[in-house]
Amino acid sequence: MPSRNGVNKNGISQEARLGLVFWIMCLYFLFQYARPHDMIPALAAYRIPLILTLLMPILWFAKGDKRALKDPLIILYGFLFSSPA
Repeated sequence: MPSRNGVNKNGISQEARLGLVFWIMCLYFLFQYARPHDMIPALAAYRIPLILTLLMPILWFAKGDKRALKDPLIILYGFLFSSPA
């Protein structure tokens, strides 16, 4: 339970907590670089890295800090990324 100053009983501020998107990113890196689906073939059918890749931006748009969208370089990159080659 957070107190009035934004610090919980363990002394961790609300801003310092690791969110769900962070843990999904860690899980993505695990599947991308450790490749457990190569050792356990049953996992390959689920395409977990693809699901995590699609889930991360959805969660960021739903819960993330959108102040970065005001940066002109990010707007340019998004425009270049979304335009067809």
